[in-house]
Amino acid sequence: MRIIFFAFLLSSAIHVSSQEDNLKSIEAAADRTYNKKNFDSSIIYAEKLLTEAKKSNSNSYKVRAFYRMGIINSQLDKTKSAIDFLYNALDLCNDTSTARIKASIFNELGGLSFRQKSTATAKYYYKEEIRVRKEIRDIFGRATCLINLSAMHRRLGELDSAGFVLDEVRIILSHKKDSVLAGYYYQARGANFQANKQLDSSAAYFTRSLAIWQNLNNKNEAMIPLFNLGLIYHLKGDFKKALDNYLQVEKITENNNLNTYKITLYGNLAEVYYDLKDFKKSSDYFRKYIEFNNTFQKKEINDYTAKLDRRYKIEKTEIVKKQKEEIEAQTIKIEEQNRRIYLSLMAIIIVAGVLVVLVFYFNFKKRLNVKIEEAKKKFFSNVVHEIRTPLSMIQAPLTVLKKKLNSIEDQQNIELAERNIKRLNELVNQMLDISKIDSVKYKLNETFGDIELFFDQILNTYTKLAIEKNISLLHNFVIPNKVAFFDKDSLEKITGNLLSNAIKYTPNNNQVGIDVYTEETEHGIKLTIHVWDTGVGISQKDQENIFDRFYRSDKTASSTKGVGIGLSLVKELIEIHQGTITIKSKEGKGSTFTATLMMKAKEETTLLKTPLMSVNTDDAIHQILLIEDDKDILDFNATYLEQNNFKVLKSVNGKEAIELLEKTLPDLIISDLMMPELDGIGVLKAVKNNPQYNHIPVIILSAKASPESRMEALKIGAQGYLAKPFLPDEMLSIVINQLEILSKRKTEFKELISQPEKKVEEKFVGTEPYTQKLFALIFKQLDDPELSVEKLADQMATNRSHFQRKVKAITGLSPSEIIKAIRLEKANELLLSKNGNITEVAYQTGFSSQSYFTKCYTQHFGISPTQMLQKNK
Repeated sequence: MRIIFFAFLLSSAIHVSSQEDNLKSIEAAADRTYNKKNFDSSIIYAEKLLTEAKKSNSNSYKVRAFYRMGIINSQLDKTKSAIDFLYNALDLCNDTSTARIKASIFNELGGLSFRQKSTATAKYYYKEEIRVRKEIRDIFGRATCLINLSAMHRRLGELDSAGFVLDEVRIILSHKKDSVLAGYYYQARGANFQANKQLDSSAAYFTRSLAIWQNLNNKNEAMIPLFNLGLIYHLKGDFKKALDNYLQVEKITENNNLNTYKITLYGNLAEVYYDLKDFKKSSDYFRKYIEFNNTFQKKEINDYTAKLDRRYKIEKTEIVKKQKEEIEAQTIKIEEQNRRIYLSLMAIIIVAGVLVVLVFYFNFKKRLNVKIEEAKKKFFSNVVHEIRTPLSMIQAPLTVLKKKLNSIEDQQNIELAERNIKRLNELVNQMLDISKIDSVKYKLNETFGDIELFFDQILNTYTKLAIEKNISLLHNFVIPNKVAFFDKDSLEKITGNLLSNAIKYTPNNNQVGIDVYTEETEHGIKLTIHVWDTGVGISQKDQENIFDRFYRSDKTASSTKGVGIGLSLVKELIEIHQGTITIKSKEGKGSTFTATLMMKAKEETTLLKTPLMSVNTDDAIHQILLIEDDKDILDFNATYLEQNNFKVLKSVNGKEAIELLEKTLPDLIISDLMMPELDGIGVLKAVKNNPQYNHIPVIILSAKASPESRMEALKIGAQGYLAKPFLPDEMLSIVINQLEILSKRKTEFKELISQPEKKVEEKFVGTEPYTQKLFALIFKQLDDPELSVEKLADQMATNRSHFQRKVKAITGLSPSEIIKAIRLEKANELLLSKNGNITEVAYQTGFSSQSYFTKCYTQHFGISPTQMLQKNK
């Protein structure tokens, strides 16, 4: 019944469908003749489309008809008619269904205006196109239009405008990755720098564009950056590189028959060979340049003659009449074809209806199975999560009881319970990891760290476990590449599972070993982990299934505890690292597991070329002092901060850093904790106990992650504490937050002193001992015209440069600006309270003359003292 009803509904819509098909066929004929450059036929089809659209009252097809008539007239150089038709189309664009063609109309009007030298109008239409594409979320269409608009600005010499337009494209690319769009963007950016005579920047962008086109194997597009790079090298005098690029362009033009590009290319090749003193080849290419130039000019003349001829033929009514007859005959033929199509349409609809029902049924069944599977996984994950709550409520009371009970037997029983709770927790964590992997939610959290230090910590943990069974835990670490990016958590699970299994299945008084090697390859750092034991070994049959989830050997299932998910988790984590794990074992002799996985070297990681974040402050560049004894970590952190617009001072130990602080004051200090000469705690104490630089925030970096180490640093006065390994963005966020706090304090101070209702002494009260003493000294000597920055620095027991930098860092104003601000604010207060005339007040507040006071007052308050007094009479 559903199928018959479906067919009935479609048959009732046949008349509407036939009108739609008729309009589509006429539109297709108009497009086909237009693409063949048969504009005479195309305009007739467009007029026919408009007539039929009016009959069927189809607004959408009216718009399309007018648009086609506009672009055809544009091709025929009938600019006025083209603009009229395009405006007719634009007037009908009154709903969202015509938004996309509306954008195309604005594009065509922009091009016509530009060719008519009406630059302002052209800009308006291009911007309207961008607005429409933004409304319909045509991101790539908008980006393409922006790139075209930048080219127009560039041709007009408006290079700054072109740059602003391209900045919008860069923002789009940061959210939506598209190789082709990126290629055009880098190409446009390179052309902009080239027009601005910034050849190095231009070459960098053309190189990036070239890499994209070569990666996409798009030789035609690769030709443009290749040629421009050749031109840049040519201008810079690197003739060999210029020649290499030109020859690559020549090869592309030969293979793709791109004759229009050969004229300029041959001219440049003749010049570069001349510069290389190869006069024979220079002469050959100059001859080719002349020949192709003449050929091209002849072709232009022939094309223009043909164009005039076509215009003449258009005026012949006999040809037009004949073409109309042909179109009418073709229309009749199309209508006959449509009738034959409609006769077979019902049968097709019925068959299609049956297929739709079948497809819908099978898709429904498939979706149902997926939902059932997802529900199972969700149930499993929820149950595992719920286990954690009762475990916590068991562990907490046990901890309380352990402190109260004194007998050895009670203590042993509680320790037994705690060991089993710990084992249950480990099992729950493994099950959760497996559920994450199954749902494709497990993501590697790679951080920058010391590989050797990581494995030393692992070794210390499992040495204690081995000692309980009197097992010797041997190790051999060969790690030349100490520093890399790796996921600490997953690597700890991999190594921990392998080591715990080796110790578990090895009898007392035997040996277990771990060997770790790193090797630098072209793809990164290859990490190899061998874990071996002298235990019971694994049979060949069990080796085939040992990595299967929940598999346990019959020989060990009764004698050891476990559920068989450890090695399965290890294998899946290694595969996420795109690595492999193998096993070699003999029964009674032991087993060796070999895991290999790839890690990123620090050089491979992508450091941002533009800042990730910015600090809301008036200072141009903040200066950061980095103190770190590990050169790799010092260089990496310094490079990362510099690429995020920070100036970096480097020091390899605390003693050297303190000596550096005597010469210059940074805005912030980042210090390692464990260092020779003077450690991080020593640096922190030295900074916080010295009034010259105790205002500088200090962030501590350390391999010690214990709460005790963190609390010790924070109590002394550290503003932040990061445990290694850490994410670079994590460090950057703490740095920026601290600098934001300093910036906010400066802003609050400036807002305070600008409040007219407060007295001067209330504004400049100071929030810390240093500024309180400074403001008190200024107020005390306010009437002294000789009061200077040098004098204040001496009174504050600080050298001038440190004094200037510290005051600026705390208040956002220089000492001289503060002196002048206090004098002027106090002078204004005295004038308003009528405590003297202008001259008297000027001398009372330390100004050497009335004229200088009047000048400063006017600059500060925007009104002269006389005008202020008249205003407040």
